[in-house]
Order: sequence, then C-alpha cells, then structure tokens
Amino acid sequence: MKREILTWTDSNKEVLCKKEEPENGVYEYTYEIPESEKEETLWLEWYEDVANTVGCWYPDCGSGRAYGADWQRRRTTSLSVSAPVYCLYDQGGNNCITIALSEAVREVEWKIGVHEEDGRFLFQCKIHMGRGREEVKLYINEGKAVYSKVLGKVQTWWKDKCKIVPAIVPEAAKMPFYSTWYSYHQNIEEKQLERECELAAQMGFKGIIVDDGWQTDDNHRGYAFCGDWKPSETKFPHMKEHVAYVHSLGMKYMLWVSIPFIGKNSGIWKKFSDKLLEYQEDMNAGVADIRYKEIREYLMEQYVDLVKNYDLDGLKMDFIDEFHEGAATPEYNENMDFRDVQDALEHMMVQLSEKLRELNPDILIEIRQKYVGPYIRKFGNILRVDDCPMSQLSNRVGLVDLRILSGDTAVHSDMVMWNKAEEPEGVAIALQHCFFGSLQLSVRLEECKQEILEVIRYYMELTQEWFEERLEGDFTAKHPEHLYPVVYGEKENRAVVGVYEEDQVICVKENWTEVLILNANKGNGIYLDLMQTSGKKAVIRDCIGTVVKSLEKLQDGLVKVEIPAGGTVKLF
Repeated sequence: MKREILTWTDSNKEVLCKKEEPENGVYEYTYEIPESEKEETLWLEWYEDVANTVGCWYPDCGSGRAYGADWQRRRTTSLSVSAPVYCLYDQGGNNCITIALSEAVREVEWKIGVHEEDGRFLFQCKIHMGRGREEVKLYINEGKAVYSKVLGKVQTWWKDKCKIVPAIVPEAAKMPFYSTWYSYHQNIEEKQLERECELAAQMGFKGIIVDDGWQTDDNHRGYAFCGDWKPSETKFPHMKEHVAYVHSLGMKYMLWVSIPFIGKNSGIWKKFSDKLLEYQEDMNAGVADIRYKEIREYLMEQYVDLVKNYDLDGLKMDFIDEFHEGAATPEYNENMDFRDVQDALEHMMVQLSEKLRELNPDILIEIRQKYVGPYIRKFGNILRVDDCPMSQLSNRVGLVDLRILSGDTAVHSDMVMWNKAEEPEGVAIALQHCFFGSLQLSVRLEECKQEILEVIRYYMELTQEWFEERLEGDFTAKHPEHLYPVVYGEKENRAVVGVYEEDQVICVKENWTEVLILNANKGNGIYLDLMQTSGKKAVIRDCIGTVVKSLEKLQDGLVKVEIPAGGTVKLF
C-alpha cells in the first residue's frame, strides 16, 4: 500500500518533504517549513494497514502494552518526558512497525490507535516547532526483526542522523550503588551513613547516593526547603571530611538535588517567588521558570559549587519532568530570553553538563525514568527506573525498557527494598529482577539478618562474575506482551538467563560453553532444551550460593532441572 502522509501547519505554511529509503523496510522523511516570526505547529497524519499486532511499546508504557482507539487522549513527549518513538509488535515479539521523530526537545502530541471503522491504525503527530525549528525528521521501520533490535536502530538513528550524541559513560556509572532514600528518607546524618558505607563497601558496592534530607533539618518530606542547596549543619557538620572518608572506603559519593523546586521556606524564595512556572501546594514549592537567564544561572551555580566544594563524584538530578507549561504558566515577557520551557531546559542542561565535566570529566549524572529521551542522554550517563518500592515486576520491566533504548548509557534499578519479614528466597528474587542493570540498594544493612546479608553477598559476587554478559553483551528480552518473562544476556560463548515466570523453556545454544540461569520465581524447576547441547555439567546453588546438587552429565532432549526459588544453575 502506498503511504500517504498528510502534512499541514496551523498557519497554512508550505511544507516541503524529502523521502529516503536507506535500507529495505526503512523510510526517512524530512519535513521543512519556513522560519516564522510566530509559533508554528506541524501536523503529520496517516493510516497504516498493520496486521498481526498484539501490543505496543513506547518508553513510558510500563505494564500497559495494549494499544487504544484513535479517539482516545493523546500522549506527549518532550525533552523532560519520555522519548519520541512508538513500536507495534506481533506475538513473537517481532516488529510490525516502528516510528520515531527527530524532535526530542519540544513537545510532540501523539495520537496512535485503531480506527474502528476499518481496523487500520491512525498515526498522528502534532509537533510544536516554535519559531526557530525549520526541519523535523520522521523515521519509519517496517522491517521484520525482533522489536528490541529495531528500537536499538532508533537510538542509533538519533545519534548518527539526528546528531544527538550521548554523554560519555564512565565505568563507575555501571557499578552497584547504595542509596539512602527508602532506608532512611530524610532522617540521615553523616556518622550513620559512614557506618552503612563501611558495610556496603565490604559487600562490593562502589558508591553511595545520598538522597533528600542532606540539605534540611526538616524531616516531614515535601520540598519546602529546596533551593538553597547547602548541607544541614546539624546532619552534615563536616561534609567535606565526610565525603573524603567515604572516598577512602573506595566508594563514589553522589548527592540528590531537585532541579525545579524553589521551596517556600528556602532562603531564595523571596527572590524568585515571582519567577515560577507554577506553585504546587502539595509540594510546598514552586517550579522555577528557567526561561529567565537569572534562574538558570543561579541553579547552575548551586550545583557546580556543590561538586567543587565537597569533591562530589556526581549528582542525582530529580524531577526534571516538572519543567513543563501548564494552565498556570505565565506568558512570555521581555525579561525572558527563551519562549519555550523545553528549549530553556536544553540550554541549561548543556551548559551545566559542560561546567560539571570541566570539574570532573567522569562526573556521574543520574536521571530518573520517565525523562529518558535521546537529549537527556546528552547530559545524564545513568538512567534509573522510576520509583517502584518493593515492586519486582516494575523494576524488571523498567530496566528492560530502559536497556532497549539507551545504548551504552548505564541503566540502574530503582532502589531495592523489602519488608523486614521477607525470607532470603524473596530477597534473592527481588535482586534477580535487577540482574540486567546496575543495582541500587536501599535497606539498612546494619539491621539485616546474617542470612539476608549472605544473599546480598552472593548476588554481588554473581553480578561481578557475569558483568560483561549482563551489561555489555547482546541483550534480548522475550515476549514484551507478557512483560519479559525471560531475559538473556550473552557475550561470545558465555550467557546469563533470567527466568521470571514458572514453566519457561530455555533453549541452550550450541555455542554457549558457560551459562548461568537464575530461577527468579517461586517455582522449583526450569526446563532446558538440550537438543543440541547434551552432555553439559550442572551445579545448582540456593539463594545464598550453597551448592545443593551437582550433575555430571545432563541427558539429551527436554530436561527439567530442579532449582530452589531464588537459586541458580550453572551449565558448563
């Protein structure tokens, strides 16, 4: 079927289109409109006959993989929210059609869904070009390949064709970190954290992320004291020496900052309370209007001074998705040097990342899901799963979704926590759900039972032993429509497999000389397809690494291997 893409602008300007077909099944369209003295919006709309689809994927879809009707509400992407890409896939997890846009800064409103009258899919993109955008590219891939491989091509397209080049990723960005948020919330102080770091370092953690609370004596949550960004003299009276001590343990040190919030109880409130995008009553804070140069320079100065004054290794930059225009956003005025909030955000983050990398070329910048698009990767070299306390499913799905689209950028789990009554097997399974990303842990290690500490130690040993296969090899997540029940990482002739649901069959490839399989569920066994790989030995371990059984030679065919919940089997 010949594709007919309708194009128009709100002001009826002429739209020029150039079409390319760089490879079979891939199409690139470049749309140009004349530069305008007023705000412009470009519309793209077309219908597709797409058969065999069972679900859809986009960066912030979470557990919702169903596509809707074309009359349902639009989805929005921008620099601060998600990424401009959408994929429809079939029952086998193969791509049906994937579309992406080069516009990853300004807001794009998407309407993609089933047209009930004839079963076709409507694709509609409303692109806020502003005054300065003259060109936008549309990428369409109809190639019959695994969905994740096609999405990997999209992130390469952003880098190579759209010139959105990700930040350098230091090796430390891929290491496991201890986080203070779930374990302590705002109730933190330096000596307490030093004791935790001593334990964490012994287990192999390579850094600490000190979350909200370091900058205020108040422990009532909320963001009323954000904006001054000075350590609490009560909690951290010797911040520089404290950071130096953590460094002496072999750990990196990162501090949390809430980029947009100016708290009503902060010292800077009076100066900037009239320069807000909006005031959020439930947060006890306003969102800074970064269209003002004065605001941007103040924020950047605070973060640069933190890194410089305390020899920090990085910053956790939170709540970037609060930078958006809403009903309460003031209109542009002559004291602003940007009209669009997303343009101002891009400008600030580019400048800030340059300043920070001048201080430390290996600076670590953590960014949280759902602001995970290609422009965010220019600034941040750590992308973390959105907050999902104790949700193993959300952590696994979030990690996989980030891995699929993030190339070499480090991907971290949300901070893993558990109830104090949790059994060792449950703790092991929670950790195994994070195996294909870098772990962030947030429990009070001082209070953990010995058997729980043994689970953590075993997990940390495994992640180090299988580092390259987990994070740097060929990555495949099966069945997106079922939220990835089996995940594979392989490099050369070694592989690691995470099995997250019972009764899965794992095909052991002929070239795999060593395989680690995680029984990351409460079932007691895994089915192995050994049609081409019979004769392998197996060592089965429980959740703390104790060998429970060794098999000298596995038989041909389909074999069930009994593995304790949260345990592992190594084939060789």
